[in-house]
Amino acid sequence: MAQQQMFVQAAVVLCTDPTPSRKQAFHAVGLEPTFIQALQVQYESVSTEQLDGIIDALKQPSKALVFTSVHAVRGIANALDTSPEHELSRLSDLQAFPCNVFTVGQQTSKAVAELLGLIAQSTSASNAADLGAEILTDFPQVTSVLFCCCPARRPELLTVLEAQVNVEEIYCYSTQPRSIEAVGDDLSATLDQTPTAKYLVLAVFSPRGAEPCLKALSLRLSHLQDHVELTLPVHLISFGPTTGAEVQQMLQQHGLGKDKVEHFVLETPSMQALAAKVVALTR
Repeated sequence: MAQQQMFVQAAVVLCTDPTPSRKQAFHAVGLEPTFIQALQVQYESVSTEQLDGIIDALKQPSKALVFTSVHAVRGIANALDTSPEHELSRLSDLQAFPCNVFTVGQQTSKAVAELLGLIAQSTSASNAADLGAEILTDFPQVTSVLFCCCPARRPELLTVLEAQVNVEEIYCYSTQPRSIEAVGDDLSATLDQTPTAKYLVLAVFSPRGAEPCLKALSLRLSHLQDHVELTLPVHLISFGPTTGAEVQQMLQQHGLGKDKVEHFVLETPSMQALAAKVVALTR
């Protein structure tokens, strides 16, 4: 434990989009990251007809429910829990049905189990495009998909599925990036509180969450350089190849070359892999 405490003091670990499961994964390896709220999340109301459709989809082998983020799972859980006609307890009755629930990422699957009480289908997909391809190949009985998402969702899943499967989107949450000034102030404040830190690691989970952080980082590089103990480049970790590809473009747009930011992509994203990568980068 002494080694872990020394490690935490030597590194500033910043993460976007805080969730309890993400905090737990870091705590399990002795890390105490600072979570920057890069996005403001608003959970939206879901109509009675849409909730009826979700319940029906969970009973029909030809239908499927898809989540690509923890926020989407939480949005549907909130909607079910606040609807007198659609209590979460009703979902426990669906365990007798062969539910087609599909997710991207271990954290999303875990959220489906914890918040909805359902077990997601096991797939090897690490992004939405691969998930769509697996549904078409391995679950040919599925002819209709309910995609629980936000209006700013990425297009890959629909691009893969729409030619062969009917897809209905259910918007259950929305996101708005925080201002660059607010994110930058959080970054500077964190560094000021840890003046002896030698490493700065930034983990991002989505392109929308990464954008304000990278803009703030490009504007605050001089502040970073005032910390004489801090070793550049900053270590940036993207959670998954889809996020990684967009983040790489953002780095180029903001003039953050390898001398300033070293970018790593978790090809098979999981919180355990992310925590292990942080430890490896800052030993």
